[in-house]
Amino acid sequence: MLVPSTISPRADDCTPAQHEALRAYCARYVEQPVWYRDPLLFALVLAGDKPAADITAHEFAFPNHRWAPHRGLFELCELFDLSTRRIGPGVASDWFVAPNGGRLDLLPSTDKTVGNLAWHRRLGTILGYPPSAIEFFATTPPGERTQPSDLVRTGQFSPQEIAYTRFVFYVHDDSIERYEQAIEEGKQMRDRFSTLQQRWNLPALNQIATGVYEAGVEALAELANRPHQDSVV
Repeated sequence: MLVPSTISPRADDCTPAQHEALRAYCARYVEQPVWYRDPLLFALVLAGDKPAADITAHEFAFPNHRWAPHRGLFELCELFDLSTRRIGPGVASDWFVAPNGGRLDLLPSTDKTVGNLAWHRRLGTILGYPPSAIEFFATTPPGERTQPSDLVRTGQFSPQEIAYTRFVFYVHDDSIERYEQAIEEGKQMRDRFSTLQQRWNLPALNQIATGVYEAGVEALAELANRPHQDSVV
């Protein structure tokens, strides 16, 4: 499971301005032809379930800042007293968000280099990933990891089961036992989004979670029927 934040939740007592900004932000993702997980990650930071997240400032999400969408993300974060930071020059649209600026001060100062285990370990810790997941990600090349679609193809899990791992938000070890745990964690996280949408009166959050899950089921079912080299989900 994710390591929770030590800071109080930011959205439990929303002002009208905060609620409207959050509602508009999520609603714009519902309107898209594909499902992004950024609002889900943002919600977990606001709820105190995640100490930090890597958020992309998509142009469509901030129409008042179409040429500089990160400024729209800054405004949204400022409303909730969240800090923002980026690693090195980075990509202008990709930012780290946290309720505690001190946590973001610990971010690596430069972009990662191939084989830099310390870089991955530091970043994973800042984002609240479990130590075992951080170690697996840092030491296991992508080509050596078992993909979810491989497990669907071999009949270990159904697409409906393994699509719940879309809500885990980090790369865990690829043992069958760990996938079973990840599926249960994903189900709990899916329920968490339902709870948050009720608490915050934010139906779009639940729509996004449903869309992410259903898109995962569809993609896994399709990829399971492709040759092994095409399996990436």
